[in-house]
Amino acid sequence: MNINVLVGTTAHFSHVVVEENLATNWENDVPVLATPVLAWLAELASIKVLGETLDDELMTVGVSYELEHLAPTPVGFTVILSSTLVQVEGNILIFSIIGSDNIEKIVLGHHKRAIINKNKFIDKVIRKNTP
Repeated sequence: MNINVLVGTTAHFSHVVVEENLATNWENDVPVLATPVLAWLAELASIKVLGETLDDELMTVGVSYELEHLAPTPVGFTVILSSTLVQVEGNILIFSIIGSDNIEKIVLGHHKRAIINKNKFIDKVIRKNTP
């Protein structure tokens, strides 16, 4: 499997925290950026590293996260995440994640994505939905 992105390639992703991103939407009573949303933002930053480098029949899916949510971020703050491709193991891509808000570092960790065949994946979804 050949990808046209080099280990060491970095992308940045910024996002303004809105009400829909808050932990209060995840059965928590504190109105700060929810950890699951932070993981989603890390995924988006990692996808951005790849850009348009994969062939049309391929796609990536997230397979694991090892993230430390270090500090709370209120609504209205901008979070900036950086993702760097640090390792390729067969079809597994490993990214280093770091992010901050307007004040401090808020996330640090790793994210793994698998390169898969898009049509096989879609076929599997269709089979699950077919009685």
